[in-house]
Amino acid sequence: MKIITSQDFIQIRSESMISSLDLEFLFEAYAPFLGVEALGLYGGLKQQDQLLEGNQIIFSTFLSYFQTSPQTFQSARTQLEAVGLLRTYHQTFEKTNLFTFSLYAPKSPKAFMDDPILKGLLIQRTNLLYLKKIEAKYMTPAIDPQSKEVSISFGEVFHPDLNHPAFLNQANSNVKGKSLAEIRQPFDQLKFAEQLQHQFSIDVKKLNVEDIKQMVSIATLTGLDELAAADIVGTNLDLNHRLNLDKVMQAARQEKRLPSFIRQRQQQKVQLQETSTQAKLMNQMEMMSPVDFLMMKQQGAEVSPADFSLLMRLQTQYALPSGVINALVHHVLITQNNVLSSRYVEKLAGSLTRANVQHAIDTMDYFYQLSQPRQSKTTIKKEVTEPTLPAPTVAANVPITEVDEQELGQLEDKMKGLK
Repeated sequence: MKIITSQDFIQIRSESMISSLDLEFLFEAYAPFLGVEALGLYGGLKQQDQLLEGNQIIFSTFLSYFQTSPQTFQSARTQLEAVGLLRTYHQTFEKTNLFTFSLYAPKSPKAFMDDPILKGLLIQRTNLLYLKKIEAKYMTPAIDPQSKEVSISFGEVFHPDLNHPAFLNQANSNVKGKSLAEIRQPFDQLKFAEQLQHQFSIDVKKLNVEDIKQMVSIATLTGLDELAAADIVGTNLDLNHRLNLDKVMQAARQEKRLPSFIRQRQQQKVQLQETSTQAKLMNQMEMMSPVDFLMMKQQGAEVSPADFSLLMRLQTQYALPSGVINALVHHVLITQNNVLSSRYVEKLAGSLTRANVQHAIDTMDYFYQLSQPRQSKTTIKKEVTEPTLPAPTVAANVPITEVDEQELGQLEDKMKGLK
């Protein structure tokens, strides 16, 4: 992802008609997993598109308009790009950069409900009851199957002469419509289905939906491409077209182990680069699959079945992104003497899920902030105990002969009265 500096120029363009109904559905269905910062940025870009009318603006000026920071902007931008609401284009000029933000409309309620990824994200962040409420609001009344359509057709009303010049040589006009940006996934399920059909003549629609979801999770976790995933599925189906997931996971680990002599050579190169800057480590966390990252931490050694299952749980049960999983594994290995305890890892994973952490750098910052209260407590204790130590020295500066015996006697009498 290209980082925008304060002196870069930006321009905004709307690729789609975006109605008030679109915005209403955006806040209902997208808000639970995007958050208010991303939705605020979407609304701000839409409004600025109308005001700027295609003109450019300095990025720092844009940030000042909305009283936000570059870090908040970048985080919100990645959220919008991930779900297909925003596309960013970059141009380099002699002394500056230009970033163009293209806005797209959110999906319609039907298209959203037909998308297993977006629908799953909504359920994960809310619950089934919330989903049912949205479905009920946009429910289309069913037409009685006994009824018969009697609508008039176009040809029965209009009789145009298609040879008329008005219907000939019509140039395509570049006007707005209802445009949706594709949600890009690291694992292309359509390509996977094509490979499965091509290699084994298996229609993916005939397979169990939950099995396919598990296979996609395993492929994303291990970094398998669509061809390798199709080969694993095609060779591990039983007579009922069900997957033996234990064999699938074993085959996935085996697939990652095949080019071991190449992987070890690449691993040394990666590790030499890793030690140069912290930024490159963060980049590895974001770009590598959890299995590849753990293998890198293990000097290229194969991931054990127990660790593989742990990574699967982090991805499926805790719904953590790959970058967050990698940062979590790195943190535990560093702080726990290279011991990857599943109980401790899952305890931290639950905290990360509740905190809605989405990126590796945010995960490392989360662990850093988590360690801060412990340090502050010890500091407070020092501040409390230190004043008590010099107290005797203050009294020592006062000569003993100056002690008022009469006041001591009165104090003793008062203390006797308290008994």
